[in-house]
Amino acid sequence: MIRNLNDNARVRLAQSRQRQGDRRRGMLQRSMAEVVDTQRLDSSDA
Repeated sequence: MIRNLNDNARVRLAQSRQRQGDRRRGMLQRSMAEVVDTQRLDSSDA
């Protein structure tokens, strides 16, 4: 019974860690897109 609880906790920890990684990756992609947008604006002004 205790081992089963440990397995559940381990699964929950892995899922939350994966969710945090996905969120961080999404933020990275968003910031990269913003950089591309600003570069496009700069080139159109010139």
